[in-house]
Amino acid sequence: MRIGRYEVADRIGSGASGDVYSARDVELEGSVALKFLRCGNPHSAWTVEGFLREARAASALNHPGIITVHEVIQSESGLGIVMELVEGKALRAFTRSPNSVDFVLRCGIQVASALAAAHSSNIIHRDIKPENIMIRADGLAKVLDFGLAQSRGSLQGQVLSELRAGTLRYMSPEQAAGESLTPATDSWVACRPGFFLPVKVLSRRFRTVFLTALGQAFRDGELNFFSELKPLAERRKFAELLASARRTEWILYAKRPFGGPQQVLDYLGRYTHRVAISNDRLLSMEDGTVCFRWKDYRPSSRQKVMAIAAEEFIRRFLLHVLPRGFVRIRRYGLLGNRHCAAKLALCRRLLGADEAKPQPDERIEDYRIRYEALTGASLIACPICRSGRMIRIETLCPTLGSGISRIDSS
Repeated sequence: MRIGRYEVADRIGSGASGDVYSARDVELEGSVALKFLRCGNPHSAWTVEGFLREARAASALNHPGIITVHEVIQSESGLGIVMELVEGKALRAFTRSPNSVDFVLRCGIQVASALAAAHSSNIIHRDIKPENIMIRADGLAKVLDFGLAQSRGSLQGQVLSELRAGTLRYMSPEQAAGESLTPATDSWVACRPGFFLPVKVLSRRFRTVFLTALGQAFRDGELNFFSELKPLAERRKFAELLASARRTEWILYAKRPFGGPQQVLDYLGRYTHRVAISNDRLLSMEDGTVCFRWKDYRPSSRQKVMAIAAEEFIRRFLLHVLPRGFVRIRRYGLLGNRHCAAKLALCRRLLGADEAKPQPDERIEDYRIRYEALTGASLIACPICRSGRMIRIETLCPTLGSGISRIDSS
């Protein structure tokens, strides 16, 4: 079929208001795409206006990531838009399988650049979704379908139904509510119900904010370093520490507690302590030296005595003093010692495991009973009568002579 100078070929796509066909420009001998209002679709003022809006918005933009519009034509087939033919696949086709990080970053940067060009011209797309982004064979991303695009000034006088136009799944909250829109509405990223931000995004954002504040505190001279951390007072060493922390993947996880925040605070409050060392471990303080007991767990958990300068003792003690409003947590939850049996029973019930059965005590206290169980010979029964039980009443030292006579103690 020929329309003007265009030879129409196959239908290559369709949208809410029209169908898209591939065509050939006979005069310029090039390939183009023709978008016509779908047959049977009533040519209401809103539909025609949307068609013309798409043509005006796209033609006003000059960016490699935005589809190029050549002209608007009127024929027996209806109103049509002649635009660039983008040969490739919709972004939706790439979401069905995992993609490389390079591919995701490249597409994201290209789409963001295209939207930035549109926003700089005060044009809001209002319908960014995978179906409206084409990926060419050479990897270039193209933003399509400006049928709902509006300039920021023209949005002020629209009715609620017009402001809500778009794809509900990809609408920003303000667009779905029919409120006034800003370029930020094109940057909205929907997520699964019940989730606000992905853990990785939240973790990396927290890492950036935390390390930035930490670096600022260092530059302002608010950090003090002692003992083995003293080398970090040097600017180069501290910068290396921050760089290492930035290379590490942080995990920030937040989840609403079952019984609310107050229950968590009440529960953890039972496991707090305020002293770094008990008084009974302090032995003496003489000539500026403090002596105290400590437990060395490495050899055999032996109690030892340490003597250090009073200044160093105070420094170590202050390491355990928390800022105002903070408390130190010991063990809580399943690791706590209180109600251990009840918590283990709860774990088994939640996991569907069988209740623990009491095991018989198989320990054998007397080595003579174990010897009899292993050899069949008794070290307790009298070797003479075989019925009495021998009881040790005294141990005699060996003496010279013919030997020790046997005594029947039965």
